[in-house]
Amino acid sequence: MEDQKVADERAREIIAKNVFMTLATCGKDGKPWASPVNYAVDKHYNFYFVSSKKSQHVKNIMENQSVSFAVFDSRARGDDIDGVQVTAKARVITGLELLSALKVIFTLKARKPRPKEDFLGIAKKRVVKVIPTTVYKYDRTSEPGEDLRQKVSLK
Repeated sequence: MEDQKVADERAREIIAKNVFMTLATCGKDGKPWASPVNYAVDKHYNFYFVSSKKSQHVKNIMENQSVSFAVFDSRARGDDIDGVQVTAKARVITGLELLSALKVIFTLKARKPRPKEDFLGIAKKRVVKVIPTTVYKYDRTSEPGEDLRQKVSLK
């Protein structure tokens, strides 16, 4: 198992160096759904993304806030493979929380923020906040037959 501080720092680096997560959701029908989403992350490691209110993953989140996601470099090969796996709670956000989220999203993307009205009511898009509950990093030092994950802290 990797040194804990090294593993924690590596997990933060993986999140900082990537911009897409593979988000897994499940609606009340019990059917799983995986979606690539472009994320932004705040200093508390809450993740945000913008998506169509008609997308399957947003519909699923409206029915079931339990989600999981993975962040990894899909171009890595061999010993360079590394990533994080996360269980989380997700929800569509509104109000003052929406204003804060828009600042995070558009600051990280170096774009001018759009007004909150673009994400409320009859608008086509929604902002989703994903709050991690458990975070694991792929453990490249594990032996065959061992769990290939190491629990890490992002804080």
